[in-house]
Order: sequence, then C-alpha cells, then structure tokens
Amino acid sequence: SVAFYQRKEVKDLLAYLRVALSPADSIGLARIINVPARGIGKSTLDLLGNYAAASSLTLWQAVEEMLDRRKLPTRAEAALQRFRQLVVELRGEAGTADVAALLRRVADRTGYMDMLAADSSAGAESRQENVEELFVAAQEAAKRGETPQDFLDHASLVADTDGIESAARVLLMTLHSSKGLEFPAVFLVGMEELLLPHARSVEPPNDRAIEEERRLCYVGMTRAQRHLSLSCAAYRGQYGAATETPMLPSRFLDEIPAELIRDVSGLSPAFDRARASEWPDEGLAAEQSVRNGPGRSTLAAAGIETHDSVEAIEGFFKQRVAAGGIAARSQRPVSAAGSGTAPEPAGAASPVRPKAARPAQAPGHFSRGAKVRHGRFGVGVVQQCQGQGERAKLSVYFHRYGLKKLIAGPAKLQVL
Repeated sequence: SVAFYQRKEVKDLLAYLRVALSPADSIGLARIINVPARGIGKSTLDLLGNYAAASSLTLWQAVEEMLDRRKLPTRAEAALQRFRQLVVELRGEAGTADVAALLRRVADRTGYMDMLAADSSAGAESRQENVEELFVAAQEAAKRGETPQDFLDHASLVADTDGIESAARVLLMTLHSSKGLEFPAVFLVGMEELLLPHARSVEPPNDRAIEEERRLCYVGMTRAQRHLSLSCAAYRGQYGAATETPMLPSRFLDEIPAELIRDVSGLSPAFDRARASEWPDEGLAAEQSVRNGPGRSTLAAAGIETHDSVEAIEGFFKQRVAAGGIAARSQRPVSAAGSGTAPEPAGAASPVRPKAARPAQAPGHFSRGAKVRHGRFGVGVVQQCQGQGERAKLSVYFHRYGLKKLIAGPAKLQVL
C-alpha cells in the first residue's frame, strides 16, 4: 500500500514544517496554502504563480508583494493576510521549539487536527493515527537531538528509499496484506493486548471480533515456511506520550500449544522452557512450521496437525487453554541471588537486558499505567484515573475481561 511518508496527511504536515523553516519552499507552500480550506482557491493561486514567474520571485515573495501592493481581490486578500500571519508566527517558533513541539503546534495552529476530527469518511480514523505516528517519530527525533531540518532530511531519505521494495531483503507488511504469501522467516511483532487483538475488538468484548483477530493471527503465523518469531513489548511509548505504557502479552500467545513454543526471552514462565532447551535448531524449524501448502505431508509425517477451517483454527488455539493454561503473567523468574534479573534462557543468542524497575506505587495510589489486582478479574492495567483513595474512579483493562470501569474502594483493588 502507500508508504507512510507518501500519505497525504503526512506530506501535508511535513510541507507545513518546511514552510515554517523556509517560506521560500514554493512547492511546499503551494501544497498547504489552502489546506485546510481557508478561502484561497485555484484562481488566487494561479494569480500568485503567474506573478511570481513574471517577476522572478518565489511564491512567498509573490504573496507578500501582492498583499503589500493591494493587487488581489478583497476576499482573497483577507484570506492571504491571515495565512501570512500564520506562517510568520510559525517561523518565529521554528527557531526555538524542538521538532516534536513544533510539529504539534503546526498541526494545532493550522487547524489540521480539527479538519481530521471533523472528517467522517471511511479512512478518517486511519489518517488521524498516521498523524499521531508522525508525532511519535518527531518525538524520537527530538530525543536524539535532531533539529527540525534534520528530521525533514531523514523523512525525505526514507521516502526516497520506499521505492526499492522489489530488491529489499526484509519486507514489512500488515497481516491482511500477507494473505496468500509465504516466506522462509516471519517475525510477528507487537503481539500485545490492544494491538493483536486490536483494542476495537476487546473494548467492549466482542466474541466475533476476537475470533476474527484470532484467525488473522493464525494467517500471520502460517506465512512462515521455516522460522517463526513472535515478540511483544513490556512497555510501549504510544502516540508521543511522555511515559511508556505497560503492555500485556497477547492472549493468543497463551493459547498456542506449549509443544510448539520455544521461549528465549527469559522474562516469562509462560512457555515450556524444559522442552525447548532440548530442541536443536533444525528440530525447532520443523516444530515451529505449522502451515498449509506444499509442506503438509512432511508436517503430517512428523505428527503435526494442520488446520484449514475456522473451527480447526479455533481448536488449535484452544488446545493450550484445555491443557490448563499458563502461570500468571505478573510472575517473573528471578536469579538465585534474588536480584530480580532473569537467568539467561537456554538457546538464547545473547543475554536479556531486563527493563529497569518501575517505582513502587503507594497503597491506594492509582495512576495511568499502574497494575492492579481485582478479586474476580485478576491483574489489570489502569487506563484512566479520576481521584485517589477509595473513591477513585478507574478504567482498568483486564486481559480476559476487557475494559472495566470501577470505583477503587468497592472493587477492593490492590495496587501491585
């Protein structure tokens, strides 16, 4: 599909950023002069373009000169005056703000975010998510010490390299676009609750949507011919948030039959490490390759069942549940010295670097991202919090039960 830096909303905001740094960028200026719509139509833009060409000026110089000499119709002049003032203000901020702050101000001050929020078309939500992801990229650039110009240069470089996909050794794609394809090695990243299954399928819980997400997960797993790696993040920075959010591993990881898993993370007791440590690499490749297609006879000979129907896929995942599930996610293996550092797993290529410990929460103190325990729902993560103590109103996401709205006291929540 369309590469990220080629999407309209991303190109629009990057054009605004270029103009804020240098209004002499006539291409960028022409792109955003009427986005969002501000009453500067094609006829006005043609007048500006013709004047710039005849006078050997940049488009911005033509805007300033035609405004100063009152060479435009009254309506167009008023719209251009407001636009000129906006660009001047953004230019003033471009010299002092970091790239993340500048990009957010551009999106807010220009009305671009309001335009996206008012859009009710089918792809509106996706466009908003793309803009939020651009904010994440800008925040990461700011942390690296990049200037706004550095960020634009990097974005331009990435956009240029998007066209060499045919020669790429690694292909990045969504699960939906992987259907019908197979690859020697497949990496499914982001195997986390609210990502896979997606938040829209679990809030509120929707059995049909969860089943569709489970089938989609199976599609991704069965794209692998020889090697399949599944990974999840313990903490994830989302949409430019100042703090990282604790993440729960996907429920689908729990449901995969234990004999097909080799855990090399060293952070979770969820998988059968004793059996995994006995597997040589070649044996692992055969054990992990659960798929349809030309290799079915080989898999059948090895005693590995293949799954073709919706019911069979559901049965594949439920084997793990029927076998008794796994230990609680909140547990973490510790070394004999009790340091809290996980021992190096058998078969791991390199030692695991555990995440730095989070500061302990005071009893009865709730904050976004805090882990809490409920007598019925188990361990959950606080998504929203209003107030503190027993009257605190909380939105808590539980792995098996989805999002629940609770009052801390009656719910008898325990901060972990």
